[in-house]
Amino acid sequence: MFGKKKKQEPEYPEFDLSVWKPFLRCSICTGEQTVGFKNRETGEVAEIGVITNPGELDRLKKFYGVDEFEKVY
Repeated sequence: MFGKKKKQEPEYPEFDLSVWKPFLRCSICTGEQTVGFKNRETGEVAEIGVITNPGELDRLKKFYGVDEFEKVY
């Protein structure tokens, strides 16, 4: 009843990499990093979330099958 909650893996939306370009928005001031995808045709941006640790970025790379995210400042 009052046990620990199970830690759930976040669910990430699916993106077609032929249409959407992955990027990593990096703040110069705070160092905050946000992962997102930009539509190659329309320029629409869909942000996934803020990276809180390096393991999370590695998990996203594996999930989306991306070697590197393009850094945008």
